[in-house]
Amino acid sequence: MRGSLTILCLLWVLGCDVGDPVLPDTVGLSPVDRADILLLEWQAQGAIPAADVNGDGTVDIADLVVVSQNFGLDVPVGALTILPDIAWREEHGKAHGRVEVINNGDGPVTGMRLRYLVRVDGLLVDIDDGTLLIPLIPDPTKEPTYIAPGQHGTAWLWAFAADWEGFQAGTVTIEVAVNRDEDSFHAGQTP
Repeated sequence: MRGSLTILCLLWVLGCDVGDPVLPDTVGLSPVDRADILLLEWQAQGAIPAADVNGDGTVDIADLVVVSQNFGLDVPVGALTILPDIAWREEHGKAHGRVEVINNGDGPVTGMRLRYLVRVDGLLVDIDDGTLLIPLIPDPTKEPTYIAPGQHGTAWLWAFAADWEGFQAGTVTIEVAVNRDEDSFHAGQTP
């Protein structure tokens, strides 16, 4: 009964006319600042193709079930693998690292950057981006971030929230991942 009531309320809200449509050119706020405005913009433009995660041509509850079953799981980005021997050093009392990756895929990757998470005693205190990944041996005929299959790339990160003494003592940990530059918090920015 409770579930039926929830579904009816949701259908009622989605079916209601709440005023004039929101068009992308009438919204002046940044989608990062206002997620509700971003959702209204998407609604005005129609369904987002990527939201149809099961590929049946309709964005519905079945897609939400697939997302909920996979919520919190890691998704591999491209074919880049972070090599475990990150070269950490102290810089102004903070952890500074050189990270190396290898492209284990069949195709090249471009425009990737590091993302790191800093935890103190297991609690998340910072999420930020490092520099773009560049090949160790650049190809002058390709863009600067082009890493061919089998080749290595490198990038730097400055974990400003990672106290060096805590990092050495093991109370501060840094988790490093790779993400596409357009998905970055600071797309195109390098420290």
